[in-house]
Amino acid sequence: TKREITGIINVKNNIANLNNLKLIKFIKNQNKKTTSLVLLKTEGRILQKNNELIFNNFKVETNNPTNVRILNSMFKKSLLKKGNFECNINLNGNSKLPKATGKLILSDLDIPLYDTVINNIKFNLSDKVIDGEILAKNKNSDIKINLKAQNKLILPVTVEKLEIESNNLNLKEILSSKNQSAKMSDLIPAKQETLNTQDLVIKNGIINAKEISYEKINGQNFKGNFSFDNNIFILKSAKIDIAEGNLEAYGKYNAKTSKIDLDAKMNNCEANTLAGQFLNLNNQIFGKIKGSAKVSAKAIDTPDNIKDLKSEIDISVENGKMPKLGSLEHLLRAGNLIKNGLFGLSLNNIIQVLTPYKTGEFEKISGNIQIKDAKIQNLEIYSKGDRKSVV
Repeated sequence: TKREITGIINVKNNIANLNNLKLIKFIKNQNKKTTSLVLLKTEGRILQKNNELIFNNFKVETNNPTNVRILNSMFKKSLLKKGNFECNINLNGNSKLPKATGKLILSDLDIPLYDTVINNIKFNLSDKVIDGEILAKNKNSDIKINLKAQNKLILPVTVEKLEIESNNLNLKEILSSKNQSAKMSDLIPAKQETLNTQDLVIKNGIINAKEISYEKINGQNFKGNFSFDNNIFILKSAKIDIAEGNLEAYGKYNAKTSKIDLDAKMNNCEANTLAGQFLNLNNQIFGKIKGSAKVSAKAIDTPDNIKDLKSEIDISVENGKMPKLGSLEHLLRAGNLIKNGLFGLSLNNIIQVLTPYKTGEFEKISGNIQIKDAKIQNLEIYSKGDRKSVV
C-alpha cells in the first residue's frame, strides 16, 4: 500500500518546527480508483540538544484508525502485532522518555505472550497518571480491567491499582497460554521480542469473578487481592464459594518457573461435589468437609512436575455416609487417591483405615495426609461415632 508524508518543516538552529505534517495512505477500490486517506497528523517543535531530541508541545492526532505497529517504535520492542489505534496526544520532553498526555484508544489487538484478544482499550493520560479501561477475551474467559498506572512510556509498566471483573474465568487456559505470534513488526527489523512478565508490575490488584474454573474444579463469587512483580504473583487473600461451602487461600506463583505455594482453608463443603471435581469419584462419599492444606508444586500437568509436589492436609468429614463402598480404604484405592483427578498421584501402601457399618453412615471422619515426591508419606485417619469399626 502506498503511503505519503506531506507538510511543512522549518529547521533553524537545531530546532524543527512541524506544521500540519500528515501521514497519508492511498487505497484502491474495486474499480482500481485511488483514494487518499489521512491516517494521522502532527505539529509542534522538536529540538536537538546534546545529540538528543526534545519534544516541545508536539501533537499527534489520528484522523482515522491507524495500525498499532507504528507504536512499537516508542517501546523499541515489537510488542503490538495487529490492531488499530486512535489518539489525540501531546508529547513533551526527551524522545527517549517523553511525557504523553491526552487520549488513546486501541482495538482488536493481539498480545504476543497470551492468546488474548483485546476488544477495546481506553486511556486518559494526565501528567502523572494513566486511567484505563480494557475489555479483553482469553479463549473462554471474559475480562474487564480498570487500572491506574504511572504515566511513563518505558518498561516495565507500573500499575498502582488494577481491578479485574469477569463473568467466567478459566485459569487453566490463561496459565497455559502460549506465544502464538510468528511475524515481526514492519518497523522493528531487529530480533523479534515479545511482551514478557518482567515488563509488568502490579502493586495492588483486585479480582472479582462470578464463575472461575481450573480443569473440572468450579467455583463461584471469587474475590481476591494480589500483587505482581519480578515474575512473582502474590495472592494476598482470596475467597471463593465452592461445593456449597467456601474456600479461603493465600500464596504465590512464579510465572517464570511455574512454582506454586498455596495455603488454603475449607469450610463446610459438600464431600460428594469435591470428590467428583478433584478425584473423579461421584456418589461415593457424602458429608460436610472442613480442612486446611499447604501445597507446594511446579506446574502439575506433567509427570516430572508432579514429582515435586509437596502437601500437608488436615481434613474432617462430618455427618456423612459412604453408601456404595464399605470402607474408606476401598474409597481411597478405588480412586487411587488422586490419580484420576487434578494431581495425578499414586496411593502406594495405605493400611489400616476404618470401616463404617453396612449403612455406610458415620458421625465424623478426620485425618492428616502428608505428601512428598508425589507419594503418601504419612496417613492418619480417625473416626467418631457408635456405628463404626476399625480394621
